Amino acid sequence: MPDPTLSKREQNKQFNRNAILQSAKLEFAAHGFNGANLTQIIEHSGLATGTFYKYFDNKETLYAAVSSQLAEEVSEILRNCYKATQLPEPYIQLVLQEVAMFVIKDPSNLDFVLRNNSIIAESLGGKGPWAQITVQLREYLEFAVNQQMLPKQDTGLMIQALLGSASAVLSYIANDCKSLIEKQQALEFLGRFISNAILTKRT
Repeated sequence: MPDPTLSKREQNKQFNRNAILQSAKLEFAAHGFNGANLTQIIEHSGLATGTFYKYFDNKETLYAAVSSQLAEEVSEILRNCYKATQLPEPYIQLVLQEVAMFVIKDPSNLDFVLRNNSIIAESLGGKGPWAQITVQLREYLEFAVNQQMLPKQDTGLMIQALLGSASAVLSYIANDCKSLIEKQQALEFLGRFISNAILTKRT
């Protein structure tokens, strides 16, 4: 929704950009980056081709904008969860709960991640907008280890375990879970699995 504090012209620009981004997210979520059709994106945005090119040069810059927007939303989830609690098990449970809401409010968020997982995985490894997620997880895990809330382990290995198990369960949710209850149960299982495997402090 355009910001009412902006001028009419700026509101219109914001509306157009948002329409393009939403149309693009749905296309990338349905077909992935390689399969996405720019003509379809423009058509479904409801804007003229010339208007589209006032905002984005090509499919690559458009994908980058959509991906950056989603990555920032996930990054904000991690920041807010960290502010709420630093204890490992409640933190992970809260993150999963918020990620579940992120998916439920717009299922195309999950579809986008699943359809573009190889690109996102590369970004998580240090290139692109999703790299911040890895940085935040690493900082949290190092903090928890230093505070003796977690056993001393390789944080890089823990991050790979976190991301790998989360990716597998999200894929299961997308392909096999038919109801909201099933999705919630799968996320609860993921929380217990991570807590038992990585985040429970050993005595």
